[in-house]
Amino acid sequence: MYYITMLFFYGLNVYQNILSCIKYYKNFTTIHSICKECETFLRNVKQECEFVVERCQSNKILNNFSVYLESYITKINNYIVRFDAIKPYSLGNLLSIGKKMKLFYDIKHCKVFQEISKFSIRY
Repeated sequence: MYYITMLFFYGLNVYQNILSCIKYYKNFTTIHSICKECETFLRNVKQECEFVVERCQSNKILNNFSVYLESYITKINNYIVRFDAIKPYSLGNLLSIGKKMKLFYDIKHCKVFQEISKFSIRY
């Protein structure tokens, strides 16, 4: 009886570990897809800002607005570089999981990224 109970709990433990690994993989692929969508979004906003800056630089009245947009372009470039560092999940890059999770946490709680998002929606 003891061995049957022991095998049952061992099997239950293995089953729960497999479920945890599956959930971890799904969460990580979701995080990666969210980060890639954010990167695409930022690239589009950057292109729009650069287009407006090109048009505003020749106008003296809109020159201040051009400088304002250039400051956001710099912030956006910083985040695009950070997003480029994220690679899809695979067994070959297990050592970079911590960096990916830290980046996702930083983005979620970063005031600058929230400011850029509000700016792009307002813009």
